[in-house]
Amino acid sequence: MSDCPQCKRGNPAGRPRCLYCGASLPQEASGGGAPEDGQSFVKWLVEARKAAEQNQLERALQFLEKALELQPESAPTLISVAIIHQNARRFEKAIEVLERILAFEPKNKDAWYRKADNLEDLGRLSEALRCYDKALEIDPVFVDAWVDKGYLLGRMKRQEESLACAEKAIALDCGHPTAWFNKAGHEDLLGRMQDAARSYRVFLDLPKKGPRDYSKDVDYAQRRLRELGGPPAPGGGAQELFQGGMSALQSGKPAEAERLLARALALQPNATKAWHARGACLEELGRHSEALDCYERGIGVDPNAAPLWGGKGIALYALGRLEEALKALGRSLELEPKLEFVWFKKGNVLSRLKRHEEAIACYDQCLKLKPGQAEVVINRAYAFFDLERYEETLKALEGCDPTNPDVWLTRGSCLRRLGRREEAVAAFEKATALDTRHRRAWTNWAELWEEQGRHAQALKVWKSMLEALPGDPAALERRALCLEKLGLKEEAEEVRRQLTDRREMSPEEELVLADQEFERNPRSIPALLSRGHALHRLKRFDECLECLDKAIALDPGDESLKARRDIMARMVQLRREKPA
Repeated sequence: MSDCPQCKRGNPAGRPRCLYCGASLPQEASGGGAPEDGQSFVKWLVEARKAAEQNQLERALQFLEKALELQPESAPTLISVAIIHQNARRFEKAIEVLERILAFEPKNKDAWYRKADNLEDLGRLSEALRCYDKALEIDPVFVDAWVDKGYLLGRMKRQEESLACAEKAIALDCGHPTAWFNKAGHEDLLGRMQDAARSYRVFLDLPKKGPRDYSKDVDYAQRRLRELGGPPAPGGGAQELFQGGMSALQSGKPAEAERLLARALALQPNATKAWHARGACLEELGRHSEALDCYERGIGVDPNAAPLWGGKGIALYALGRLEEALKALGRSLELEPKLEFVWFKKGNVLSRLKRHEEAIACYDQCLKLKPGQAEVVINRAYAFFDLERYEETLKALEGCDPTNPDVWLTRGSCLRRLGRREEAVAAFEKATALDTRHRRAWTNWAELWEEQGRHAQALKVWKSMLEALPGDPAALERRALCLEKLGLKEEAEEVRRQLTDRREMSPEEELVLADQEFERNPRSIPALLSRGHALHRLKRFDECLECLDKAIALDPGDESLKARRDIMARMVQLRREKPA
């Protein structure tokens, strides 16, 4: 195996360039009789996953050890080994494995967190606390670390501090059941009985997902709640539930908000504001068909509720039903002409329908009602761009946020079409400096060099793009074409082999590789798309949709991601509607 000096990942021996980022590899002879198959590491991981799913953990451990012979510094693989040792109560062995990770990756928060957990199991509480603190120093929003640190402090009889940790975890994730259960327990021990009763009730009301068995915690919470006389009816009524839902929505917790609003509507089904708010939550969660149903049910209660018609139009737009969306948004504005967000959404629909002059008029009306809205200003500029009125686009962009990479991308695209190439290069370079994962900016920058026949400069851009977005298939293909233009046929063929290697993977292998990349970089759009592709091949369509939603959240301006998501959503809907 050869470790890439650029991205630090293992590659099969004999490769001249990295399978992931294309950087040159040190050429060393492979030792230990390692298999020549470039995908053997992934295959061992697939076998380990299959064994673990069958609860054959020792067999899974053997497969993981085989994988580590090929990539001894694969942190996610070592974490999996440590978890198996911990489950087998081999805590010292697990700590030894985790320290291997920290030797070459000292800022691995998961290794510190797992080490703390094992030290706690050994009763070495002070050492465990230091490890939790180290994990939180690396990632201050690591929710599980706050939860478990709080539990540890409780064991050390430091109840006020443990309560503060539970409250910090809840501030980061208000739907975390264990955080609420721990909070209730700490309040109970501190004699804050009313607070404890409220927290136990919230814990009992929360959905319990994941592998953990909550049955004992639920039994205990129910018993303590009876002993405490129950909470003073928090959220028992529709109004309290509605207010709780709105608070969660404003705090950026749409899933929690949707759950509370659904309970409010069960008690008071004629509450049109709750129907609108629940629809907004579902929109944020990417569940557009359910959102549409909420808006329509609200309209059934009050046909003259302008915000509900606006919400209906937004949901129809997300579902790709543009003409229907236009009618719904028009009806909303007939009822209430001063809804600036509806003017904005109507402009977006008209832009999608390529009715750009009408879209600009809507954006103008929106800005008249509420001046200076950054998203409206930039969409107005996009409409001028689509009309090929590039000078007007540049003028419109002057009012946009200079730290927005999409502003610089659009500016560069205008300058490119106006023949002002040096200025265009500077604009694309600025866009990629602001967001190193901005694929459209990288692509436009490289294409600009290619248009001028300057393939050496284009090759440097494709290389930089692959450093920022390792394994991006489009960048690999364009890099290969560029190498061919420069007469570097052997290097071009090697890049194409990288593409072939990835295409020939089984879906299980592709999923494992994508998961490893995602664990390294949770903001990697290529990893999310690879994971989504693998899940699609495995017919796990809902999980595929989740991957696309996460990718869109990372790059909301990428229309190709939205189009891909719309197609997948329709496929899922058709499968659900298909009779058995």
